[in-house]
Amino acid sequence: TLAATAAAEPHGNVDLEWTAPSGCPSTRDVLDEFDRVAPSGATSEKGRHVVTRAAVSRTDAGFRVEIETTIDGSLGSRVIEAPSCTLVARATGVILALMSDPGRALDASEEPPPANEKPPSASPTVKVEAPTPQPMSVPRPELPYLRGTVSAGGGAQAGWMPGPRALFALALGIRRGPDALSIGAMWSPQTTTEAAIGSSLTASFDALAVDLRYCRELSSGPISPAPCAAVGVASVSGRAVGPGVRSVPNEARWAEVSLGGRLSWRSSKGPVVALEVAGAVPTVRHAFDIVGLGTVHRVPAVTGRAVLALGWDF
Repeated sequence: TLAATAAAEPHGNVDLEWTAPSGCPSTRDVLDEFDRVAPSGATSEKGRHVVTRAAVSRTDAGFRVEIETTIDGSLGSRVIEAPSCTLVARATGVILALMSDPGRALDASEEPPPANEKPPSASPTVKVEAPTPQPMSVPRPELPYLRGTVSAGGGAQAGWMPGPRALFALALGIRRGPDALSIGAMWSPQTTTEAAIGSSLTASFDALAVDLRYCRELSSGPISPAPCAAVGVASVSGRAVGPGVRSVPNEARWAEVSLGGRLSWRSSKGPVVALEVAGAVPTVRHAFDIVGLGTVHRVPAVTGRAVLALGWDF
């Protein structure tokens, strides 16, 4: 639909050039609204002379009018958006009245509309730009509340020592929204391997590890999965044990990087139950050579662990 442009029409203190799509109110309709809001604004001696160019265009939400004004040599612009063309036309008339004679227009705008005129179903959204734009302050988004976390649990690990072994874990951390950062300690208590053939000796191992772990929850509901990544260090000690024999321990320490996932259930009152499974890549593949038994274990390229923990958010 083509827009119709009317030549600037002088109306007392206002000169209006109105451009609008077919079917929209005319220049006369806009000036009638101007007269309704400020009945004497057009001829008021105190009124300022306003030269106005208003162009209406369609938008996805309705209509938009861009208004350019010149008042005593000062240029200004403003934008009005509304669901219908009638509403932007009426709003334009109100703006012109306010620009021409603010005092009279404000007094008149408080009067109710005529009885035979239905109120608009939605008020237009008016955005006014001053002739000299002023910087606007943008409020900072509010950050989620910072909470502390503590958890303890048990499970199993494989790779630090021969065969799967029991594992106990303790962690302290902080959580803000979906992001959680914690420092944890894991301990695998002393266990022994089966006796070597033809020998009364056995190998005894124990392990301790500390890591710094980051997890990001993928859901804000009570049950949420979370990918996790961690860096840490592990220390494993092995020695030969037998009747009247306790050899010097063979110790190894290495750094490791781990990736895994956690599935947690969180109550609104604080308790948390979480199952975490992770695989770690040690920087050293140490071989445990124990006197009297030979090489009893070599750390694999990837170690694994699974822990079920009970925690609390505070």
